[in-house]
Amino acid sequence: MVTVVEENDICYSVNVMQSAISENFFKSGKSTDELVLRLGQRYEKNDIMSNYSKLRFEKELTKNSKALDKELHLQRLEQLRLLAEKLRDDAWQSDVELLTPPNWLNDNIIAFWFEYLENEVYKDHKKVLGFVCPQVVQYLKFGLPEDVKSTIEGLELDTKQYILFPVNDCRAQTVPGGTHWSLLAYNASENLFEHYDSYPGSCNLPVAESLAKVLAMFLRNSLKGGHPPVIQEMPCTQQVNTYDCGMHVICNAEGLCKKFTTQDKRPLTEIVPSSVVARSRESLKAIIYSLRK
Repeated sequence: MVTVVEENDICYSVNVMQSAISENFFKSGKSTDELVLRLGQRYEKNDIMSNYSKLRFEKELTKNSKALDKELHLQRLEQLRLLAEKLRDDAWQSDVELLTPPNWLNDNIIAFWFEYLENEVYKDHKKVLGFVCPQVVQYLKFGLPEDVKSTIEGLELDTKQYILFPVNDCRAQTVPGGTHWSLLAYNASENLFEHYDSYPGSCNLPVAESLAKVLAMFLRNSLKGGHPPVIQEMPCTQQVNTYDCGMHVICNAEGLCKKFTTQDKRPLTEIVPSSVVARSRESLKAIIYSLRK
């Protein structure tokens, strides 16, 4: 089942556990799309997961039609607005309240931001940029190779040039938890995984390395020249407190997209200084509320 931790003293992470539903799907050999869709239907709060499968199906239907691609984009924007509405509903108000310091962000807020970047800010760069929401990343960490392959192909990540994965240090498949967020990026042209961690000495690097090893078998250019990609710790602005790791992931994700799409040569620390992180909580809250208008 899908479990979301409710305590405020940890960074939330969704776990896809091998309950009766997921075990049956694993054994039947059915696709990740079907599993995620079933999970999303049963656990209504995790709409990102059901949206993933729905958009995957819609994209297949409209793959070769520019007119229908435009219609699909409008549908995605509408789903983004619906997600923003849910974040304003009473049932989701606790998620929005996490944007008030000193709360740590959960999956839903980071997933919303990734959807917003993909379908609004960088909608003209869909062929090169890939955004993977935390719920799917958590699934990839524990998925069987064939399920990882199905997910990557379903999201067309094997065709992207630059892909972002939010990483939580929860390592248990059957126990929810996690204490820290960081950001893993795959640069296909360099055949390089880049790890951006705002907290020195965190436990996320081994988790990111493990995820990269799983992904490397299926991503574009990942076996270029017969050599697997390397993972490299990258410089980024460091936290000035103990609770802003999720905000750093959000800000770094946008900064890296800007850097990649505009060929900005400045270091990420200059694009995303502490001042940007400090004001981004209110900015993100304003975006969520504006989308409902």
